[in-house]
Amino acid sequence: MATFLSKLFKPKWQSKHLETRKQALELLDGLKAEDLNILTQLAENDPSPEIQALAIQKITDTEVLIALHKKAKDDLKAHLEKRLYALASAQSLSIFDLILDLDLLTDMIIKSNQADSYIRGLARINNPQVLLKIATQSRNAQIRQAAAELIDSEKELNELFGIAKNKDKTVYQISKSKLSEIRASTQKEAENQERICKLLKDLENLSRTEALQHFDARLAHLTKQWEELSTIANDQQNKQFTELTSQCENKLKTIIASESAKPETKTSEAEQTEAQAAQGELDATLSTIKDTLTRFQHQALKTLEISALDALIKTQENRWLEATREIDLNKLQHKTYSDGIAQLRHYLKAMHSLADQSEVLTTTSAALSQTNNLTPHELEQYRKTLKTALKNIDWPQNFFVPEVIVEAQSAIAISNEKKQELVEKQKLIEARISDLIEKMDISLEDKQIKTASQDLKDIQANLSKLESKQAAHFQQGLALRINQLNELRDWQGYANTPKQEELCDAMERLAETHIDPAEKAEKIKAMQQEWKSLGGTGNQELWSRFKTAADKAFEPCALFFAEQKQLKQNNLHKREMLLSQIKAYTAEIDWVQASSKNVNPSWTNSDWKAADKINRQARQEWKDAFPVDFKANKALQAEFNKVMDEFDQHLENEKAYNLSLKQAVVDKANELINADDIDASIQTVKALQDQWQKIGITHHKADRKLWAEYRSACDAIFTKRQELREAKRSELDETIHAANATCSALEEASSELSRKSLEELKAQLIENKKAAQTLPTLPAKVHEKIIQRFDAISSKINLELATRESQKKQAVWLEIARKSSVLKQVFRELRKQQQPLSEERANEITQQLASVTQLPNNLENKLNLVWQDIKTGNTESLSILNENQAREICIACEIAAGLESPESDKALRMHLQVSRLSEGLSSAGENVSRETQLENAMTKWYLSVADLDLDLSAFECRVDAARNKLQP
Repeated sequence: MATFLSKLFKPKWQSKHLETRKQALELLDGLKAEDLNILTQLAENDPSPEIQALAIQKITDTEVLIALHKKAKDDLKAHLEKRLYALASAQSLSIFDLILDLDLLTDMIIKSNQADSYIRGLARINNPQVLLKIATQSRNAQIRQAAAELIDSEKELNELFGIAKNKDKTVYQISKSKLSEIRASTQKEAENQERICKLLKDLENLSRTEALQHFDARLAHLTKQWEELSTIANDQQNKQFTELTSQCENKLKTIIASESAKPETKTSEAEQTEAQAAQGELDATLSTIKDTLTRFQHQALKTLEISALDALIKTQENRWLEATREIDLNKLQHKTYSDGIAQLRHYLKAMHSLADQSEVLTTTSAALSQTNNLTPHELEQYRKTLKTALKNIDWPQNFFVPEVIVEAQSAIAISNEKKQELVEKQKLIEARISDLIEKMDISLEDKQIKTASQDLKDIQANLSKLESKQAAHFQQGLALRINQLNELRDWQGYANTPKQEELCDAMERLAETHIDPAEKAEKIKAMQQEWKSLGGTGNQELWSRFKTAADKAFEPCALFFAEQKQLKQNNLHKREMLLSQIKAYTAEIDWVQASSKNVNPSWTNSDWKAADKINRQARQEWKDAFPVDFKANKALQAEFNKVMDEFDQHLENEKAYNLSLKQAVVDKANELINADDIDASIQTVKALQDQWQKIGITHHKADRKLWAEYRSACDAIFTKRQELREAKRSELDETIHAANATCSALEEASSELSRKSLEELKAQLIENKKAAQTLPTLPAKVHEKIIQRFDAISSKINLELATRESQKKQAVWLEIARKSSVLKQVFRELRKQQQPLSEERANEITQQLASVTQLPNNLENKLNLVWQDIKTGNTESLSILNENQAREICIACEIAAGLESPESDKALRMHLQVSRLSEGLSSAGENVSRETQLENAMTKWYLSVADLDLDLSAFECRVDAARNKLQP
């Protein structure tokens, strides 16, 4: 009765009938909480996709739609995304304003083909990994390109460059261009930094130099150079420049004062010092020239570096001139400098020429590589252009040769062979023309107009292949022969004109007659033969009349024959292709192995099915390829019949054998009906069914008959099993109930974990795992749900254990911080009093340093050592911080904890990060976690002390903030 009432008052939206659920859904309001809950259930669980879609259209809560999207399948996701679009449009929002879940947005963008809906909003995505995913996986090319344009990270651009290289040409070009810009910017920045460092180094050397000649000029030159670099230098570098400039100016003042006060007897010492400095400058100049020559002898100068090389040459020349004013040169030094600077100038000039001629070299080399399409004249022009360009470049010996020059030289070498081939070809054509002219002369003497006309055509065709100079050699003699041929045509036309006019009349009548195309074609052919027998005519008007009439008469025939010919050719080609494919297919098969009754992994039943299908399809396609030319098809048909007969025999043998195997399966199934062990019978029946499916091809009619017998035996066995299964069902229900009870007891025991000790928690975790491992055999879904409950209990216990472990670690670091504070205070106290601690004060400090919380032995021992060093006054073993060291430790803590540093420490932080990166690259890739880095930095802080003049309060706050990141 209760079941009946529950059905009677069941909500309509839960009805089994589709129309009833539709009607109930129409009455639901998505703005009401209760109705929204029902709509959510329908959208998530209703068996009808139509109801799910209608429910989604009623939902207006974006968060609900997003939650549904995360759990939905692909078909339902499309409806949810459409609804989200509609809600965004209704509120005049973009989809990026409506959906804040980046994973969902990414998924929608990748699957969408609507570029306009997403391209503008892509700029709001700041995650380069997400942009990379969109640029490589989106279905829409415009979206991929827009995402690629927004990626600025070199790491992601490198990944995109590799992925898109052979898949998306436009995205590949975008990533390539952006990488080039980044690398160019990085290179320029590196070059600027190199210039800055070099200038500062030169200024530092100037501030220390003892070579005082032209000191003021050198200082002015460096100061002028800094004006250009000061805007790109950082604060530290500008500060360093100011300090060094001040030192140099002070030194300059000292020089001026000392020069005015120095007695004349000191001049020799100054001259000696200046000579030594000048000699150093000479040696440095020669070394720079040598290093530069060595570099460019092994690698090519980049186009962007041409101006840098020019500047280097000028700098070294000025440097040499300045130095040579003070000392006399030996011949070897002068020759080394002259040769080196001359080679560099030659190389610089060649690089300038290469930059100007690069495009000419590239395009001409490419054109010259297409030698098969070039005339001798064009080939020679391209060769001349390349040789001129290479001569203008005048590339110096012993220097690395750029690829573009190598390609040009290779193109010239290849063209040499082709030039010789073309010359030989021209000679063969000339010989052929001479032979044809002799043949034409014989035809003219015999008054063979038709043969002479054909010879003339062949001569003119060959003349068109010659260069103009060679062709002109034959033209004059050919003109006389053409006149002679025309005279013969005029004489013959006079005698044959009446007969040809009759043929024109007959052909014009035939053109107006409607008869069978084949018959009309025969008549046209007969009249054309008669016209040819008359030897043609010199009367172009008469010939044009005959040809026009013949063309008009043949129009219906031409269309008919063209269609028939093309159809027969196509069908013959189809049959040739089909026969070729069948022969290739059957030739590849080892029929002995294929028909082997042993297990043959290289030939399966699916292959036999495919072979049977190919056999039937081949016969049908052969039949469909009709009509064909009988003569051309005769041999083809005989070959096809032979191949297919052999093919059929193999298939027949296999089908007969497979039929015997299926009969054996049916006999075995009938034997199992009366077997006592039903489970074994079921397994055997299943194995037999697998065996049946694996047997392979048979004749359809016989196969269906055996299948009916087999199914009858199977039904009898499964009916018997069903009766036994009902008896076992009640036993299984009791087992499930006991497993749920065990799980409930363990859940209740884990309700208040915070009150239990660590030992109790670990014991309960072991008990929970043991209970999960010893579950009895249950249905898969039931077993999965119970295991999920056990996993939830284990997760809860593990979370409590992890929390306590984290609290313990935090307590340890708080205790270390407390003891460190005591040590720092005592160290300051000693520095302030300037006398040892009294015994009473030392005992008091020792008591304060007694650990409230147990510390790791290594840290406990290190803190005790610091106390001993303070107490005994052994400052050499102590780590006494200055302000810069304190800042570095604080910054290290903040980097490891993921915290921002104060604005004033940003530059120092950047410097430390770059240093750490360099150290990391050189340390064989050791991986240290952020937590370990933070603990190492804090250990360094807590084991250090500081002098009275260093206020640690601000630094202590920063370290405490980093330490708090260790909290659970």
